Amino acid sequence: ATNHQGRVEWKQHAEATSSLERESFLSSRLADTEENELGFVRSFLHPPLYSYEFERGFGTVYTAHYRPTRGEMALRWPGSVWRQSFDKFDDTSRLIRYPTKTRLRDSES
Repeated sequence: ATNHQGRVEWKQHAEATSSLERESFLSSRLADTEENELGFVRSFLHPPLYSYEFERGFGTVYTAHYRPTRGEMALRWPGSVWRQSFDKFDDTSRLIRYPTKTRLRDSES
């Protein structure tokens, strides 16, 4: 969920991708003893974790939510979830239309 591991090595990239802001947000969510799994996973579909900066090449493609002990996973986008089983993986495809900031502002009007 961040564009760095440990220390920031490329400051301009970290600033462009809001990497430190995302790290701070995640740390606060992880420290919240009231946070549950679903709430935590859903937070990845909203800024600052989800980025709408597709036009700049920094948009979030998807969030993967793995549950290995249950043998399942889900790929998540705002408004869409694709659940898969490790045992019965559905080898198909999905067409996802990624929002631009312009389309996002228009839909909020």
